[in-house]
Amino acid sequence: MNPKVSVAGSALVIVGGLFMLLVGALVAYIIHSLASLVHLGGVTALNSVLVLGPVLGLLVIVIGILALVAPNLNIVWGILAIVLSIVSLFSTAIGGFFLGFILALIGGILIMVKRAPPPAPVPPPMAPMMPAPPPPGGMS
Repeated sequence: MNPKVSVAGSALVIVGGLFMLLVGALVAYIIHSLASLVHLGGVTALNSVLVLGPVLGLLVIVIGILALVAPNLNIVWGILAIVLSIVSLFSTAIGGFFLGFILALIGGILIMVKRAPPPAPVPPPMAPMMPAPPPPGGMS
């Protein structure tokens, strides 16, 4: 496993995105049903606003997966996860009842601060083995 991968951060972002997706879809369904029940005009315009919550949830899930696949861009994925989790508070996802917001926020921070461990110290090279020198005084 790549030491730069933040598995815990990615898992938190993916779970937070799932909360945002499910809550956003549920809230969008309820509002759309109520709007069609009352026959409000402009239901199609309302649909484009309602889809924002589930789309944000999907984007957060994709960012969590990309953080696992391409850890070299961990700062970008972390910032995107943080920004989208904050934006989800103001959408129909309601931040996944705030639980998705908190999970994605913490996961984004973990992804962003993950660094590769320092390389292990390399032992100095050994001197080549040379034959032992002849004993002093020579042989008679």
